[in-house]
Amino acid sequence: MNSSASQPESAVSGSNALARVRARQPLVHCIVNEAAMTLTANVLLAAGAHPSLTNNPKEIRSFTNTADALNINLGMLNSSKRRAIAIAVTTASEANIPWVLDPTMINRSKSRLRFCIELLGWAPRIIRGNASEIESLCNKLCLSPQELSAAYRSVLVITGRVDRIVSQDRIQEFSLGHEWMNNTTGMGCALSALLTAVLTVYDNAVDAAAETLQIYGSAGQAAAMRSQGPGTFVNHFMDCLYDESVV
Repeated sequence: MNSSASQPESAVSGSNALARVRARQPLVHCIVNEAAMTLTANVLLAAGAHPSLTNNPKEIRSFTNTADALNINLGMLNSSKRRAIAIAVTTASEANIPWVLDPTMINRSKSRLRFCIELLGWAPRIIRGNASEIESLCNKLCLSPQELSAAYRSVLVITGRVDRIVSQDRIQEFSLGHEWMNNTTGMGCALSALLTAVLTVYDNAVDAAAETLQIYGSAGQAAAMRSQGPGTFVNHFMDCLYDESVV
């Protein structure tokens, strides 16, 4: 998420996406790392969605079945969370519930990378990771990003200094946001959750991804203008995300 602003390849309206989410008020279940739980939940609430965050394997099937969408984050992975994730993605697949995969730190752990590849078999609609994470996944599978998208019918959202949306037939680039977004724990994780919420109101995952990057980047830029540094940035970011006139 960059500090310089430019328009995406095709114009999108983030406020329109937020209006749709707020009208539907989707239930979004997230299995997310503990360091990002609060920010993730608050971002969803600011956008008009309703979050749930349990990762208890005994409860996860019920929470997934009653959700409109599922967000899976591989951060701070342990054996219990692995079981919960496996149950959640199979449940979502059986119930045709859209889900988003955030392959957190698979570039640092071979076992996590292997688990991530197993999860691809359950068809995530979107895979959202940073450039190093997506590169590790592509290298392991010996596929380019576009080949990966085509092979698993998943749209890739690759975040960094320039954010990219990669599908099997095109690549879009976005230069939105602010550098303080990289100095705040959980901003990427919360972005994945917001992608999940917006996915409930768009049939096309590429459109959902483009809308979400517009929302997130615009809120980040507006928040930075009101802030003195990363500490004050988070509060202003939540206010800007909540305010449709900003995004």
